[in-house]
Amino acid sequence: MTNTGTPAAPASGSTPTETTPGASSIRRSADKTAAPRTVIAYTRVADPDGQRSIQAQRAELDAEIAFHGWTVAAWIDDPGQPGTTLERPGLTRALALLAHHQADALMACDVTRLARSTAVTRQLAAHDAAYGWQLVIVQDDRQPPLRGRPAPGA
Repeated sequence: MTNTGTPAAPASGSTPTETTPGASSIRRSADKTAAPRTVIAYTRVADPDGQRSIQAQRAELDAEIAFHGWTVAAWIDDPGQPGTTLERPGLTRALALLAHHQADALMACDVTRLARSTAVTRQLAAHDAAYGWQLVIVQDDRQPPLRGRPAPGA
């Protein structure tokens, strides 16, 4: 399985996306020059009974973490939570850990697990810039592209 990353919307004053060979794109602000070493692995599903989706997300994140040799500071699940707000119990905990420098990055399977709106994506990017952590998004190449985007090679 080949993973590619999809960065969150860049915060004002940040540098362009960098690609780490073999796997994820990592958006780095000017003061963040090293790849993350310690991550918070975050999963979310809107359906409160979406345990199968949570397990699939965890498996994908676990593979990426193992590939890079990263350490997991916390596995945080947000079952039954919408992606249209930052006000989610698990995400609130993750952001607090990141603000207290307990991890270098917040990691999710795809951007929709973190945010379902541009406004929420921008809020996450602002947190990223303010506290000096990174967003790492892992996306499976075999999944169909998001609507509105051309397929690779199209």
